[in-house]
Amino acid sequence: MSSVFEGLGYLMNSEFIDKDLVCGILSESTLMMWEKIKPMVEDARKQLSQRKSGEYISIFKWWECLYNEVQKREQQLAKIQ
Repeated sequence: MSSVFEGLGYLMNSEFIDKDLVCGILSESTLMMWEKIKPMVEDARKQLSQRKSGEYISIFKWWECLYNEVQKREQQLAKIQ
């Protein structure tokens, strides 16, 4: 599943697929899955960064980007309703 979310985040960010389409289809699962895995991802990023002389390691960067975009669109929809 992580590969799917990561890939969709990359494609959305690169504008290969429509943001509204992705957000409309996967908004609930994107939010739920990222919120569950986020603490583990942040921990892994810290651990890997320490091994690489303090360099930031981007694990699931595009999944997080997808999550942020979905969250932003959900907030916009809430304001409209």
